[in-house]
Amino acid sequence: MAAEALQTWELLRWGSARADGLKRGLASATPALLHGLRLTASVCLALFVAFWLQLDNAHWAGTSAAIVAQPALGASVRKGRFRAIGTVVGGVLIVLLTAAFPQDHVGFLLGLTLWAVVCGVLTAILHNFAGYAAALAGYTAVLVFAGIIENPQGVFLVAVWRVTEIIIGISAAVIVHSLTDFGDARFRLAEAISEVGREIAGGVAQTLQAGQEDLRLRTSRRALIGRVIALDATIDEAMGEPSHLRHRRAQMQAVLESFFVALSAWRALANHLITMPVHRTEKLLSPVLPAVAALADRVWLSDPHAIHQSCSAYGRLLAQRPAADISSRVLNDGLLRIFQAFKAVAKGLLVVSTPRMQWNVHHRARVYVPDPLPGLLDGLRIVVALASVELFWVATGWPDAPTMMIFTAIGVVLFARQTDAAYSSALEFALGCGLAAALAAVLLFAILPSIHGGFFALSIALALLLLPLGALSAGSWHKAVFVSAVANLVPVLAIENETNYSAARLFNVALAIVAGTAVPVLLFQLLPPLSPERRTRRLLMLTLRDLRGLLGGRRCFSQEGWLGLLSQRLAAMPRQATLEDEAELLAALSIGQASIALLQMMPTVPARDTLDRALMCLAEANTAEARDALVRFAAAQGNRHAGTGAPAIDAAAQATIIADALQRHARFFSRER
Repeated sequence: MAAEALQTWELLRWGSARADGLKRGLASATPALLHGLRLTASVCLALFVAFWLQLDNAHWAGTSAAIVAQPALGASVRKGRFRAIGTVVGGVLIVLLTAAFPQDHVGFLLGLTLWAVVCGVLTAILHNFAGYAAALAGYTAVLVFAGIIENPQGVFLVAVWRVTEIIIGISAAVIVHSLTDFGDARFRLAEAISEVGREIAGGVAQTLQAGQEDLRLRTSRRALIGRVIALDATIDEAMGEPSHLRHRRAQMQAVLESFFVALSAWRALANHLITMPVHRTEKLLSPVLPAVAALADRVWLSDPHAIHQSCSAYGRLLAQRPAADISSRVLNDGLLRIFQAFKAVAKGLLVVSTPRMQWNVHHRARVYVPDPLPGLLDGLRIVVALASVELFWVATGWPDAPTMMIFTAIGVVLFARQTDAAYSSALEFALGCGLAAALAAVLLFAILPSIHGGFFALSIALALLLLPLGALSAGSWHKAVFVSAVANLVPVLAIENETNYSAARLFNVALAIVAGTAVPVLLFQLLPPLSPERRTRRLLMLTLRDLRGLLGGRRCFSQEGWLGLLSQRLAAMPRQATLEDEAELLAALSIGQASIALLQMMPTVPARDTLDRALMCLAEANTAEARDALVRFAAAQGNRHAGTGAPAIDAAAQATIIADALQRHARFFSRER
């Protein structure tokens, strides 16, 4: 009996474990299945409306719905909005291009290629969905061009109908997602901002408490840089959801830049602390350490207003705190920058969580280009790709070459944005197109001819493929393959009001799509994007060039402009960049801001010749002499009265910040090129 009871108990435990595993599997699979259902509903709704309107190429509506449908509401709405903008711009351009070159085929193709190049360069410059809109404007023009070859005089009507079909697909996807998903990007954004702010405060507190910074803290700061960069995509997604954040881009950008300011000030404090005696450090930091530690221990998301008030109070105390010497001023200024940055972050949290919260940010919408070379390389690749397809078309006269041109443009423009993953993404996109062609053949010749029941039966047949493909596209296993299969299944089928079961048509369309997607794969091998090492090296050297131009009088930056440019370069740093690479870029941010402050103070401070000599040596990459001159300048100012707000001690503090950074990164700032 005991043995039977034990066996029964083991069976029950095994069954319970299997049941728990099944529940966990279903729970993890539920979001993917819901995405598959939404995607299927979006495609069917778009096709239904396009059929009802008797559009000639209804499949482009279904294709747009499949592309816009994303696992998250905010991403779907945001992508749909920018896809609509890019589509309209591309449609208008092709009409203007046709009017400019009514009989000049060479000029027309050159103009179309040039437009694709411009859009490709903009795709590399603009961020997130704005870059996606630029890509859409490029290959939408090619898409409309493919429809007017036989009747160029009807370009306006073709453009209108093509744009209409795409807008119908976008609207269908947005409607389905809005009705079935409430979105959580805003809450995820608030939580991420809260956690990053608290962890930066914790890192600063540990640095102040230890009086120095070890490798663990420097590594954690690098991880925090990556998390700040990742916030940009979450912000874009939150702005896509129906919420008050839709028009708060300036406030959210101010939060990101405030995080970079806090990280830079943290690094500057750590650099200066190692130059100070321990007893002096303890005396200066003991009054402020509890305040920073308190921020690290609190949950920012629960009461951002309290965090904002605390940072304001601590900032006022630091601003009024007398600075007896240069070290006091450096620490005061560094901590003041950190508290002001945290104050802005708390204000951003209030904006995210409180719809009626007002925050007037003096932040100009300006596009900074971290490095122009990747965009120019993308432009060259687009020229080679489209010119090759155009020459192939002229040489062979293949009727489906325009379809090949469409998918070449899509691949070569869209995937260049993924830099390191461009080749693998283009390859998976081509494989997904092949999978879509195979599934379309099965559906068109084995399933659709045997069913009856009109659009309802067609929807059921499409659901048999779109539902599993949509669920797989929401996962992580070869995601690009299934995303491509979902996006290209409908155009390969080319479903119209009257279904055409032509094997020759399907074969030619599938061949054109597969051939078109193979061209970008080949070009990403022949003209690959810049390697991560070279991108990192270029970002650092461009920053050195701009810093030396600023110090030499050849460039002019405001504090806001320098912060914006360096923030974009930090965001553009490859994941493969080392800890030292990102530390050097943060050091350049600190030196640039301190240099701008010194240049503004120069007319009012004594010993201008020493300061001017120091900045000129730094502009000439003479780091050792620049640091010596800065130390002499700071000492000369420190011998003067160090009253609160005295220009001399303020200038000495800024010079000390630069000298500390030069001591820590002397090799980097001594590079010639």
